[in-house]
Formats: sequence, C-alpha cells, structure tokens
Amino acid sequence: MPVPRNATFAIASLPLQSIAVHGFHVAQPFRAAIASVAIAIVFPAGLKGCATTIAEARAGAAEPAKVFRWAGDPEGGAPFVEADPRQPDRLVGFDVEIANLIARGLGRTPEFITITFTSIVQSIVRGDADVGLSGLEDTPTRRATLAVTVPYYEFREVLSVRDADAATLRTLADFRGRTVGTLSDTIAYDILLRAEREYGLRAVSYDDDVHPYTDLVIGRVDAVLLDQVLAERRHRSVPGFTIQPETIAVGHYVGVLSPQNAPLRDSVDEILRGAMRDGSLERIFRRWNVWNGDQSRLYADLLQGKPVQPFTAPGGLETSSLVTVSKWEAMKRYLPALLRASLVTIVLSCLSMGVAVVIGVLIATGRVYGAPPLRAILLGYVELIRGTPLLLQLFVIYYGLAAAIRLSTTRRTRARFTARRSKPSRPVSSKRAARWVSALARCSR
Repeated sequence: MPVPRNATFAIASLPLQSIAVHGFHVAQPFRAAIASVAIAIVFPAGLKGCATTIAEARAGAAEPAKVFRWAGDPEGGAPFVEADPRQPDRLVGFDVEIANLIARGLGRTPEFITITFTSIVQSIVRGDADVGLSGLEDTPTRRATLAVTVPYYEFREVLSVRDADAATLRTLADFRGRTVGTLSDTIAYDILLRAEREYGLRAVSYDDDVHPYTDLVIGRVDAVLLDQVLAERRHRSVPGFTIQPETIAVGHYVGVLSPQNAPLRDSVDEILRGAMRDGSLERIFRRWNVWNGDQSRLYADLLQGKPVQPFTAPGGLETSSLVTVSKWEAMKRYLPALLRASLVTIVLSCLSMGVAVVIGVLIATGRVYGAPPLRAILLGYVELIRGTPLLLQLFVIYYGLAAAIRLSTTRRTRARFTARRSKPSRPVSSKRAARWVSALARCSR
C-alpha cells in the first residue's frame, strides 16, 4: 500500500488557492492541514515511520564525506612528494602512494596539504592535518611527544665526497678542520653536531637537499651527510661526487600524528602492517627504485612484534643524547655558535659601513673631477648597483662568481701540473704525490 505523505511536506507543496465558504474565501492549505491531522489520527504508525525515514535521510545528506588530510612538502621532490613534471597539478612520490593506501584502508578520501618540511610537526600538533608524511625521520623525541606510526622504510646515513677525495675521506674522523653539510632538523645534523666536538669538523646546515651537493662539487663544503635515498637521487643529476659505502647511521621514515590522534595512529599501523604482509609497500618502493634488503628485515621484525629502535650508529658515534637533551644542555650546545654569529654580524656591519664610506667618496670624487671615460664607467657602476635588486646581486656573486673563480683556479692548477710534468723527474714525497693526483682528478671533471 502507498506510504502516506508527511503533513509538513504536503502543506509546503500545495498551491495557494481559496474557496468560498458561506461568503468567505478560505485558503486551500488550511484544508490540507485539517486533512493531515486526520491522517495522523488514522495512520499514526505509518506517519511515524515516514518521519523517521525523512530524518535519517536529512542526517545522511548533512554528514560530509570523511577526508584523510596529510601534510607534506612537495619542494622536497621525488621520490617523496613532488608535482608530476608532465601534469603539474598532480602529486607523485612514494609518500603520496602510501597516503593513498592509508586513506583507502580508512575508507576516506585523501587530501594533501602543503606544509614546509621544517613546520610539518608543528602543523600536525595544531591540527592542520591528520598525519605528516614527507620523509620524516623517527627519533626518540618524536616518539615521546607525538603519536608516531610504525616505521615503513629503513635508510642509511652516508657520506658523499668529491671524486678526488674518495680514497682519503671515508669516515667522519677524516674531516678534522673540514666542512660537512647536511639538512637542518635531521638526524644527520645532530650527528654532525656531535662530531664537531669529537672530531673537530665544521657542520653546515641547509634548508634543501639540492645546494649541499652543488656546493660540494664546487668546493664550498668537503662532504655531505644525508640518507642514501637523497644521495642517490642527487647523484643521478649532479655529477662529480662519490657516495661512500660506509654506513654512518641507520634510521627510519615514519608518519607523525598529534598525541590526541593515538586511535587513528593505531588504525594506520594496522594498515601499514597489512601492506607489509601482502607486498603493497614493496611494490610501491620498487616502482620508485628504492627497495632493498633492509626493508625485508625491517618488515620481518615488525610483523614478529620485535621492537625497532628509532636509529642506530654502527660507526661508533654515541646516539643516546643526540636528540634527547635537556634545555640546559641544548643552550650550552648552541649558545657559543650564536655568540660567534652575533660577533661576526657586528664586525661585518662595522666593516661594511667603513668600506662603503671610502668607496662612496672615491666614486663621488671620480664623477666630479675625473676624466670623461672614468666618469662614464663610474656612472654605469652606480646605475647598475642602484638599478638591480640586492638579492639578484647576491645570487650572481654567490653562484656565478664562485663558479667562475673555481673554473679559473682549475685551469691554473692544470697548467701548473702540466709544467711540472715537463720538467726533469726528481724524487717526490708521498704527500706531494697525493696532492697532485687529487688536483689532476679535479681538473679532469
């Protein structure tokens, strides 16, 4: 039998008409209201079921589809997260595929939120996203302050050096008095800070993983310490350096959630373990050419319930206090560097003001009293400096001038080496021979 219509919808859908009753015009909806009351009396159960059905339909329509929000930094590039070169509005990377896998397991729609790498953890704590996935490293501090997923990839921290130094610079102990670069806010940077005290090297941090390797090739730094995923990726596009086979430390990539999201973390862990069992994670990493035997051992330990340490250092460096330090210890560690940086800033400011006054007086004198050619040259210099942005000038000096100076130095080194070879042979010490072999290798690049 047909289901009676709800009175409210019935009244709303009736046209507004009027009929004559004893000389008065009565609106048609009032008659419908009387009829609805009668229906409610005659069919109370049917009307109640109809109202329940409509309420459920309204609730279902009002409830939005669940979204799985994950944060990452596409500037980090492949194989983590990057814009597809062939389709810039589409993201690719193994972290992208892992996020999609988790979203499917949760029955949600994935939604990517762009966050700078160094701000991902803070954004997760604020609730800007459900999980952070962008090559984030597992550390004791993150385990203590966040809800961290099970590790889904194991990496190795490795040293990269110039081809000419590959035979002599193999471990951190070989870099006394030398400069080693890495990414800031990483395990590698904490290792270098510890190595500064133990081995006497100089640690330099970068905001991206491109410039450390280009600076290595042109000679600004003597080595780069980063995980093998980043090192191998840059080695394919930046020639001139060698990745040393020795492992400095072993770490893991994880997803991070806010402490309040522990139940969601547990669900994500189950999805990741399931992907380890059925080979889904292995297929993802093989597509990105980063699968190796370390992952098989990691997955076997996790599926057997064995504990996995955040990171270890087979090379002998103590790692217990690299990231779990007190505020006082952190202040003692960084305060000397901050004071040195402040002193350098003050000295450079004073020197630059003095040099600027001297140069300004000389240029003004030349433009007023100099010969026409000199005045033209000085005028061109003033207009060039005043007419171009300071940032552009710094880029030209830092990148263009440095490369030109290195090219000139390389040619002079090659010329000196050729001249020495043309002279009669004489006994050469082993140290001198090593220096010339290194110089020849650099010139041959």
